[in-house]
Amino acid sequence: MESDPGPHLISQESDLPGRGRPAVPRAIAMEILLEAGHRCAVCGESTPLERAHIIPWRTVKEHTADNLICLCANCHQRADSENWGESTLREYKRNPWIRRRFDSADNTGPVAKVELTIDMELKNFDETQQLWLRHALASFLNINPSSVKITSLREGSVKITVEVPQKAKEELLEAHEKNRPELARYFKPLDLVAVKELQSEEHSVAKQERKSSSWEDREDNTIYKVVINHEEQYSIWPAHRENPLGWRDAGKSGVKQECLDYIKEVWTDMRPLSLRRQEEKSSKERNEARSENAN
Repeated sequence: MESDPGPHLISQESDLPGRGRPAVPRAIAMEILLEAGHRCAVCGESTPLERAHIIPWRTVKEHTADNLICLCANCHQRADSENWGESTLREYKRNPWIRRRFDSADNTGPVAKVELTIDMELKNFDETQQLWLRHALASFLNINPSSVKITSLREGSVKITVEVPQKAKEELLEAHEKNRPELARYFKPLDLVAVKELQSEEHSVAKQERKSSSWEDREDNTIYKVVINHEEQYSIWPAHRENPLGWRDAGKSGVKQECLDYIKEVWTDMRPLSLRRQEEKSSKERNEARSENAN
């Protein structure tokens, strides 16, 4: 089968009409590709990609999202020839390469804004299409999908403002300027018409900060939200931004001081949850030991 330099799930012969099984429904095929970040779940290769049944087709006789995994042709062949088995494939599906590669990465650093124009009506650019665009762009630039943030949408075909790391922005602009064919293939079925650099808010803020020594005293009208991590530690984050990795909403939003006051009220024990649990366990063990000695 001829390889395609774009990150598409290619149909295997047995998926084609008349070859013994129906084609995988488009919605399921997109879900499998998205969960793997447009990459092989095992090795991270971007092409060619295939759908693999975790429990073989000959057993289940159906296509379901929980029984399909995105693999490159090489890993698909190895999974069969080396008999990786259901438990191995399910672990790769649960924790695909894109997550192993980027979850521990440092996503801080300078970001840039880029305007993308997609040949599509705005009403049709739904959440699924937005998710597809983010993952396609991240796969092309080899960056964490959470590093790609859609900050605005507007008419004119569809004009999308996205935030990406500074270095990724430069690669994207160069690829578009040189009309590299793989860029269009990564975005299929979305039709990428134009790419334009925009000045980021962070860059504007930095310039203003350098110009004014009284920046800290200026009024901050940003709406924030309170976020909490797995150690039950609190912080604040701009409400319009996607939560940083490892943090979730705590159920409070407002201006900065309101959020800080809320944190002061609810965060009464500054110790991390793991430390509190360990100290409670140690205290319980000491008390039990004293009781035994007393008896």
